[in-house]
Amino acid sequence: MRTRLFAIGRGLRVSLWLALGAVDAASAQVTPRDLSAQPPRVVSAVARLLSRPIPGGNALIEVKVASDEILPPLITVDLESGKTTLRDDGKEGDRTSGDRVYSAIVALDIAAMRRNQARVAQLEGRFGKLVMPVYRGRQRVGRVALSNDFFAPLVTGTDVVLDKWGFAQAITEQNSLVIRDVSVVEDPARTYDPCNNSGTSMGKWTFGFLMSQIANKNTTGLDPAEFVRQWIELSRTDQTVNGWDVPAFPLNWNAILDAWPKLGNGSLDLAKAPFKLLAIVNRVDLRHNVIYGGSNGGEARFVFGFKRCSPQSPIPQVTVILEYGIQAKGCSSIKAWAQQWQALGNLALGSAAYLAALETITDQFSVAGAAPTKPNQSALNQLRTNGGAVPQDWEMREFRLSSRRLGGSYFTLSTVKQTPDSRVVSFSYPFPDDITNYVNDETPAILADQHVVPNSYAGRPFLGGVADAQPPPSGWNLPNVINREARHKFALQTCNGCHLLETGTTDFFHIRPPVSGSGTAQLSGFMTGIDVVDPFDASPTRHFDELERRAVDLDALANNVCIVFVDSNERFKDFWQQPPIPLNMTH
Repeated sequence: MRTRLFAIGRGLRVSLWLALGAVDAASAQVTPRDLSAQPPRVVSAVARLLSRPIPGGNALIEVKVASDEILPPLITVDLESGKTTLRDDGKEGDRTSGDRVYSAIVALDIAAMRRNQARVAQLEGRFGKLVMPVYRGRQRVGRVALSNDFFAPLVTGTDVVLDKWGFAQAITEQNSLVIRDVSVVEDPARTYDPCNNSGTSMGKWTFGFLMSQIANKNTTGLDPAEFVRQWIELSRTDQTVNGWDVPAFPLNWNAILDAWPKLGNGSLDLAKAPFKLLAIVNRVDLRHNVIYGGSNGGEARFVFGFKRCSPQSPIPQVTVILEYGIQAKGCSSIKAWAQQWQALGNLALGSAAYLAALETITDQFSVAGAAPTKPNQSALNQLRTNGGAVPQDWEMREFRLSSRRLGGSYFTLSTVKQTPDSRVVSFSYPFPDDITNYVNDETPAILADQHVVPNSYAGRPFLGGVADAQPPPSGWNLPNVINREARHKFALQTCNGCHLLETGTTDFFHIRPPVSGSGTAQLSGFMTGIDVVDPFDASPTRHFDELERRAVDLDALANNVCIVFVDSNERFKDFWQQPPIPLNMTH
């Protein structure tokens, strides 16, 4: 069998999980850099199955990095068999020291690879010749047909193709990605409807139960009802975030407080919180690097919509999203987490077995004490609100638990990630070039999906404390940005770009509450598949399909061995695939 090298296209970088280094040309010294955020480029990789296993493994891995990458001679990676050292020092399987080819003897899970071959063969039997969509960031840029050599016999003495394949057909989206069927979100054993007194008060998936778990009274001493009211008051009073004034937003939250049943002492009755569960969402696609020791498994989310029992006055369209960090670490742990979600597709949606399996998953992040080292020992990363009574009042806010170590932590209003304050593009802003200069300065990182909007730029506050329906109608146009694709990618990563013009979304919601207050939440075109013409340049047309992208990602993560590379030399010659680094787009 012929040897195949798996080349990675220009710009594609494979994450390695260590703060290794880059060379400072002036000092010829290695300067530290976090390669999980700035990974080196890999130009080829091959795994050769040994004819006779030796201590340490059954295959020789050889990974060649780009010529302009200067790294230490030893790189530690995390595979199914544990931590492994890739070497470029001429020892222990490495052929030549300093040739930028890193080698290691590893224990490939051949049985798992054969099971994956059989699984994919079954998929082809059901769906015909499989085609994998290829995404650059969140935009679909092409499709690639599964190659026949994927099914080559895995026998000793041969070279192994280690392409990373994932197929949307393998994932039951409604079971494993955005779960919004009424059999789940209105499950009477785990949810509650205060309007007709049906379901289970403080059931596992009710807003009141989840907020009480975040407050974690047994550990923190916080009263859950007061904890929730304190959060609401942050939106009903003026705040200052990152140097920006954030005005009170009483219209929505006065209506919510008015609709919230109270106990005899006047406190909020959490058991009757006026929020309906809209969706349970798997965001394993937000994980840190997996192959090389990722430190988390992404997020999982509960999405709630405001529901008023007495509809005498207009109902604000408001969603509240509880976004939890997954504490899994390392390839094997994060793969196992992905496999739990994928396995939900084998169960009948809404069946007793399905609901029990889903509860087992949600208990791992939602119950009190799920993250002992985080505030309140809660796994919550942040709480986000989205909505408004009328379009011009639409806004998104982000709340995080304070970092107090003694006693309990309340919420604080935080910056909205990846989103500069909309005032930086207003006519009255005294520094109108800041936003354009920022995008021009950061264009390489923006195009590589690796930029992070900073708190300040040019010595002035930059990251906003709220994302609102401004800057539309002008949007993030920025006519003086040199690279128009960088303009788009920057805008797409902002909250108000992603929820408005850049994705062809007109009502701000990617998961919209049902108008009647009951039934199934609706998804935006961005989620289900849409072609969007650039809102300012009339071209190009971009295709988004979040459910497809996440399905491909979940299938690839759950079923490939840890050390896999994308073959861009042949099948991917016209485009490169997103490397295994965190997706900075938080929504």
